[in-house]
Amino acid sequence: NEENISEMMGYKKAGYKIYIVTSRNETGEYREILPREHPDHPRFMAVEEFVSKYNLPVSGIIFTNGSLKAAKLKELNSEIHYDDDDEEIIAAKHIGISTKKVLTPLWGTTPDEEI
Repeated sequence: NEENISEMMGYKKAGYKIYIVTSRNETGEYREILPREHPDHPRFMAVEEFVSKYNLPVSGIIFTNGSLKAAKLKELNSEIHYDDDDEEIIAAKHIGISTKKVLTPLWGTTPDEEI
């Protein structure tokens, strides 16, 4: 999502550290369940591949291996978290982290949905 990437670049320019916290498995096991109809969609790339392709200014990539991200976000003292998963957004909000829902057209959700 170009808007989110642009916002990320703005945060980096303002001096913030940016981390990608993903619930994916670090081993890459998710690749076996990728939808065949969208094999090149960014959502289905390895995280490292996505960061490289879009030249994202991240300080690190953290895998939670299927666990909710909230504990790791708290540990990182995150101020804002972008996600497409309602459960992740609710968990982050519950511990006081500001959230932004991102557009995921393949799953049919939009950032305008209220959580």
